[in-house]
Amino acid sequence: MDTKHKQDFLAWVERSNICVVDTLPGSNLRKGMMVMFTNDYGHTFGPHEVLGFTPEPGKYHECVYFAHDAYWKPCRPDQLTPVEKGANND
Repeated sequence: MDTKHKQDFLAWVERSNICVVDTLPGSNLRKGMMVMFTNDYGHTFGPHEVLGFTPEPGKYHECVYFAHDAYWKPCRPDQLTPVEKGANND
């Protein structure tokens, strides 16, 4: 499923002329990493692929795009936990 979200994200970035960068200064997160996402209610989902970063964090420090249903909505770095590629953490 993440492959579809990744394709949709890339098309959205191109169509909307969104600026996306590959690294997040001061963070161990990188584009292409697999991560688990934990929402504000403590529910964890994933693994998902990091697709990129906003050049400037949003009002609530959201700056990480990842492959999921709401790929256009960045999340906070503290909501993501890196996992090894191929890990089965469903």
